[in-house]
Amino acid sequence: MNSPLSSEVASIFNHSYYEVFDLGREFTKALTKEILNNSSIDPLLSEGAYSLDEIIEKLRFVPNSKAALDWLLRFCANEGILKHECDSGIVKYRIVSRPGIPASEVGRNLIEKDPGWEVFVSLMDSVAKDYPEYLSGRKRGVDILFSPERLEKWKAYFGNGYSGYTAYNNFGACILSNEIMEFNNINLLEIGAGTGGATIQAINLMLKKNFINKLGCYVFSDVSPLFLRQGGRLFIEKFGESVQFDTKKVDFNKSFLEQKIEKESIDVVYGVNALH
Repeated sequence: MNSPLSSEVASIFNHSYYEVFDLGREFTKALTKEILNNSSIDPLLSEGAYSLDEIIEKLRFVPNSKAALDWLLRFCANEGILKHECDSGIVKYRIVSRPGIPASEVGRNLIEKDPGWEVFVSLMDSVAKDYPEYLSGRKRGVDILFSPERLEKWKAYFGNGYSGYTAYNNFGACILSNEIMEFNNINLLEIGAGTGGATIQAINLMLKKNFINKLGCYVFSDVSPLFLRQGGRLFIEKFGESVQFDTKKVDFNKSFLEQKIEKESIDVVYGVNALH
C-alpha cells in the first residue's frame, strides 16, 4: 500500500507533468541547434570533427566560455545532435543532426499544452539569442541572465505559476512536511531562498496540514540583499503574523558559524534548487 507521501509525490510528477516536460526538452534541443548555428559552431562541425579547445581557438571564443561550451557540446552529443569520437584521448565533435522543427514552433506547441510554460519559453529564447555575444566575450553571462528586462521573467520562472519549476517547490514541501511531522518548536533555515517560491509552497502545505505550530522560527536566507528584501515583504504580505520569521544574509559556501549562526541553533536546513 502506498504511503501518503508516495501519493503526494505521485500527484506532482504525474503523466501530464512528464508529457509537458518532454515537450520542454524538445524545445531546449531545438533552441540548442539554433545556438550552434548562430554561433558558427554548426558550419565548423559540418566540415569535420573538432575538440572543445579547437572550437574555441578556430571561432575565437573567449577562454571563460569553456565550461558553458563544454556543457553545451555534451548535451548535444547526449541528445544525438552531435556525434562525439575519441582521437588519441581527445573528444571531438561533428554534426550528425540537421535542424528539424524550429524552436518557435515547438515553443508554441508547449505553451498550447500548458500556458504556464510561457515564461520558460520566453526566457530561454531571449537568453539563447545572446549566446554568441557570450561566447565571443562581448557580454558576461551574469549580464545576460540578469539584465533588468529579464528580472521580472526570473521572478515568474521561480514563482509558482510555471509548473515546470513549481513541481520541485511542491516536492520539497512534501518532503519537508513529512520530515517535521514528529517534532515541535523547529527552527528552520532555508538556504538560497531566492524569490520565495519554495518558501510559499512549504508554508502553505504546513498550514494546510496544521503543522505550522511546529515551527519555532522560519529563517529566509540568501546571499542577495535584493532577495532578502523581497523575502521580508513576502512573509508580511502572504502570512502576516501566522509565522515567526527572520531574514538573514547567508552564503552557504562558507561556514555558518562564521556567519553568526550558532551551533545547534538550527534544526532543519532546507533548500530547493539551491545546491548548483
